[in-house]
Amino acid sequence: MEQIYKDRIAALGYDHPVFDTDWEEVKDEILPQDRKTGTGNGTIHVFLGAADAELRKEFAGYYQAVESGADPRDGQVTVRHYFIRSNIISMLGYVCEYYYKKGEDFGTHISQALKTLEESSGNGFFLETDSFLKLSTGSSRLRPYFKQFEQHGVFTDLVRQVLIPDSAYKISMYRDSNGGYAAFWLLGFKDITDFLANPTAE
Repeated sequence: MEQIYKDRIAALGYDHPVFDTDWEEVKDEILPQDRKTGTGNGTIHVFLGAADAELRKEFAGYYQAVESGADPRDGQVTVRHYFIRSNIISMLGYVCEYYYKKGEDFGTHISQALKTLEESSGNGFFLETDSFLKLSTGSSRLRPYFKQFEQHGVFTDLVRQVLIPDSAYKISMYRDSNGGYAAFWLLGFKDITDFLANPTAE
């Protein structure tokens, strides 16, 4: 990922890279109900299939235990997620455009997102929240996900609210020297490869 963001993460103590994905298009499961293009059920989880090989190396014991029949909850990993404030704000413009093209009022959506942004804690540059990295056993092979984001908070009440169909995200995961994990997110669009929030904005 862009060096400025790597430096910000390293300053928080996360200096051991685990994986860095390419742009992934947002799935229906994450989108708010009135923006879904398919039949996604609204379950808030993020599939990490693109990072499966790296995750198998990083969490080899967890994968092996679940493959041997252990309950996936026993080895799930807490992950701290970081989102850039200015990146969230820049995405609000695309939300406005989305509702404008549909002929719908976007004032309520924007007002609520800005209110949540103002009330959200963080260190100035980043907004923060937690989830679990958890394996799913519901298919023929193990599938890694970020699951169990907070019911109300940064991901549910803000990040989801600035995503629209065709939007995308990049995720980089890091480990610190104490064995803690963090996921850094960049929101944008797959076909706008130079999409960046202001990296110096607090």
